[in-house]
Amino acid sequence: MSTSSLTPEEIKQITQAKKEYNEAFMNGSPTMQDEAREYFDTVLDIILKKLGGGLPIPGPLPGCGPNPDPNNEHVKEGGWGGDMAAAKLWDAVPMTDNPALFKVVDAAGKNIAHKFTSEAEAQKFIDYHRCKQEQGGPDPDPNPVCPPGQHRDAAGVCVPDTPGPTPTPGTTPYPIKGTLMNSSQRGPTERHYASGKADDWTIEKNVKNIPFSQYQWVNYVTMGPIEHDDTISVKFGGVHMGAGGWWDCGISFGGQTCLGTEPKHPSTNLCIVKGPKLGSVLNKKVGVAGVVFKATGKIELWIDMGDGWKKACEGTNVGGLKPTSGNQEAQLRIDGFNYSGKKDESDMEKIVAAGGPRIHSAIVTEI
Repeated sequence: MSTSSLTPEEIKQITQAKKEYNEAFMNGSPTMQDEAREYFDTVLDIILKKLGGGLPIPGPLPGCGPNPDPNNEHVKEGGWGGDMAAAKLWDAVPMTDNPALFKVVDAAGKNIAHKFTSEAEAQKFIDYHRCKQEQGGPDPDPNPVCPPGQHRDAAGVCVPDTPGPTPTPGTTPYPIKGTLMNSSQRGPTERHYASGKADDWTIEKNVKNIPFSQYQWVNYVTMGPIEHDDTISVKFGGVHMGAGGWWDCGISFGGQTCLGTEPKHPSTNLCIVKGPKLGSVLNKKVGVAGVVFKATGKIELWIDMGDGWKKACEGTNVGGLKPTSGNQEAQLRIDGFNYSGKKDESDMEKIVAAGGPRIHSAIVTEI
């Protein structure tokens, strides 16, 4: 059907519906699926009128819709021990310490998520995860991968990657092979925890679709003021929230080095392998790198405290983890810093001026 067969009013209806869907898509709006449905229904209704009816009405859109908690603001790092694999048995109930808010619990009453402002909001969280588990796989990504050399900014728009550093011999634990992969940033944003632990600011650097069989995830960070002890975490060797999990390693602000696992988000097993304590990482430029050899399941943690890279600890099949053998992901995550700036600030100088950490570089290279 050509546009010449449409009336001006019909073109206006389709254009408006498409505009509303595009805006919801670009903003990552919770109404994205509803707007998409409205757009397709508008087009279908006009086609049926033109053809005099007779076309079948399509079923629901595929997938489970957008994640109602994309930043994990309602879950606690490490979880509460609830049954994350049985969303069909989850329930939304008032919180004990603040009945005006709601939480999600499993069949045994253990917490899954908390601090929802309404029962409907908690139920939306349940419905989304129930749908994903019933489908038996991850929900289609509402923000498909950008072209090579680009990433999505806070508005969901594909923009060119910021050029990363040009490494020279000695700036990474292993010599670099091939072209490096740059990271994209999420945050700073607030993360909410269980009662008794204050809300935290968090910032991440992420690399997706890593095709290498062995690689190094190399980061340089300078920590500023902190609210409490935490960890410069490097996660790698698998897929975030994917089957098989990934390794969760790093160095605490006080200098303790560890290898751990995150077998199923958000549950973690930290410090399965404990390395040396190297001293405070505050107010100095520190390198933190994770290395993975997929063929053998061996991982390594390297630290540069200003005197060159040194291997802190290593292990093979740490925690019995069996991550995906396909393309993997890597993440640098820092919590616990004393930040007074704007959420999702992209300017590193403004982040540092407001108390956040300076992330000098965050790259993946094949080795």
